[in-house]
Amino acid sequence: MEHENLLQYRRVGALGDGGQAAARLRTAARAVAWDRDGRWYLAGDQEVLVFDAAGNLQHRWPTTAPAWALDVEPSGRLWSAGEETVEVFDRTGQLQETWRDPALGFVTAIAVVEDGIFVADARARWIHRFDRHRSLLN
Repeated sequence: MEHENLLQYRRVGALGDGGQAAARLRTAARAVAWDRDGRWYLAGDQEVLVFDAAGNLQHRWPTTAPAWALDVEPSGRLWSAGEETVEVFDRTGQLQETWRDPALGFVTAIAVVEDGIFVADARARWIHRFDRHRSLLN
C-alpha cells in the first residue's frame, strides 16, 4: 500500500473551549504557548489572553505591539515577540522588560533556553541566536 508508512492521527480533544477563545480577541489570534501548569497563552493584535487548561479566561493584558510569537520560561515569565520588539511579562501580566532591536527582525517564533534566546526572523529568513544579555551570537 502506498501510504502504509504514514502516521495515523485522530482527534482526542480540543484546547480549552473548542475555539471560542480566539473570538475573545479584538481581531486575530497570532501565537499560542503553554506553561508547565497547563495554562495557555493566546496573542492577538496588542494583547495576551491567559486561559486555564479548561479554557476559562484567567487574565488579559495589553502589549505595545502585535505579538507574532510567544514562549513561556519555566519560571512563568512570558516572552512576547513581534517586529523588532520582544516584551517580557511576569505571570500577572506586569511588563518586566522591553527589548527593541532592528537585529531581531520580524520575529515569528521565539525560544528561550537556559543560555540564550532563539528568534526566527521571517524578514531575513534566519534564525538568530542571542545570549541572555541580548548580544547577537549568530
